[in-house]
Amino acid sequence: MAPTVTRIDAAGNTQLGEGPHWDPVSKTLYFVDIEGGTIHKYCPATNSSTKASIDGHDGRSVSLIIPVKNQPNKFVISVDRDLGVVTWDGKSTKVSFEKIAEVDTAADVIGNRINDGKCDASGRIWFGTIGVHDPKTMKFSENASFYSLHAGKPKHHFGDVTISNGLVWNKNNTKFYYIDTPTQRVEVFDFDLATGNISNRKTLAELPKLGVIGGPDGMTIDTEDNLWVAVFDGACVLQVSGKDGKLMQKVDIPAKQITSVAWGGDNLDELYVTSARLFDPALTAPVHGAVYKITNTGFKGFPMNEAVL
Repeated sequence: MAPTVTRIDAAGNTQLGEGPHWDPVSKTLYFVDIEGGTIHKYCPATNSSTKASIDGHDGRSVSLIIPVKNQPNKFVISVDRDLGVVTWDGKSTKVSFEKIAEVDTAADVIGNRINDGKCDASGRIWFGTIGVHDPKTMKFSENASFYSLHAGKPKHHFGDVTISNGLVWNKNNTKFYYIDTPTQRVEVFDFDLATGNISNRKTLAELPKLGVIGGPDGMTIDTEDNLWVAVFDGACVLQVSGKDGKLMQKVDIPAKQITSVAWGGDNLDELYVTSARLFDPALTAPVHGAVYKITNTGFKGFPMNEAVL
């Protein structure tokens, strides 16, 4: 049976949907609207959604939301270059932000902001930044960086990043996969869970060589160590082998700008997909900026890791 794609209108519409995170306890999907500066919650059981803005931070970007382990209603989020914690009951329309770390503080990069982020199996938060862009050419500077948060302090792993995006680990926590969107590559590192070190950087797959138009964005992994990659400006999600980078299947999505993916549902066999409607006035709601769900893939994922602070 071919995969089935459904638009979830009850989840609302965003300018730049990102950072989907499925909570298996509450059976809800959390995600953000980067451009709207809001955090979102979608509950499939009631087919309803809510959202909240960050008190005192209107107009600033919010790019990730990760539950804090063993602390109900607490989440790590980003606000521009800051990581912090909010407490949200899923109902309130505003939340207070408690800053815990700041990155890219040098004078020549203070216009950067945090982009995609996730936790490894030990609860460390891994995240990267995005460079400042020229609104005329839509080119981004290459002075962003990639970090993890160790004992409350950012650890710099590498620089020369343009748009830090998808990140995920294999089931044995020995490989770390990473995307810097403009490179059009999915890269793989050796990963040491005990130390939090990454090494031996290699290219796993390149979208042009796979015959795919668009830029790789957010991604997740299934239980067979295959990557599922959102393709911005490509109107699709790719399944790519985490072992050799071969294209296994391509799932078309009605929206053009696909931003990220996360496994959800009772059996973690439903793939939730976020999208955007940027730069082009022809990309209108409800199709563009919507949340989609892919079923009947024949695959399933792992529970997403939570933050340990």
